[in-house]
Amino acid sequence: MSVKYYMRYVDDMILLGRSKEELEYIKREIVIYLQDKLQLQLREKFYLCQIKQGIDFLGYIIKPSHILVRQRVVNNFKYKKAQFLDNCFVDRKTCSFEDAKKFKAINASFYGHIKHADSYKLMEKYQVENWIRNKK
Repeated sequence: MSVKYYMRYVDDMILLGRSKEELEYIKREIVIYLQDKLQLQLREKFYLCQIKQGIDFLGYIIKPSHILVRQRVVNNFKYKKAQFLDNCFVDRKTCSFEDAKKFKAINASFYGHIKHADSYKLMEKYQVENWIRNKK
């Protein structure tokens, strides 16, 4: 049996199938192949779910109609932004050029990730796109 639709990036993989039984069968075949041919094991972190619930893949939640940024990605950005603001404007009352460069890189990285999702309101909320465009 072959899989018609799949996505793979490094060690993350998504298989799409018509039924739970089909996917369980394919998983068993993959486990056997990995053990017998490559002496490898599949990670324990394995999910079977319906597409309408959304697929958690590479920092996104992929749904049939749209793509969302995973909440952990947003929380990491908020944490780094709060650290920057505390370090520069609470502790020292000033911001060095190096601090500003580092924060610009954090913003650029966040923007680079969220621009691939349906994230207009997220960009607006954190003013990420405007900050990148206006501070070059």
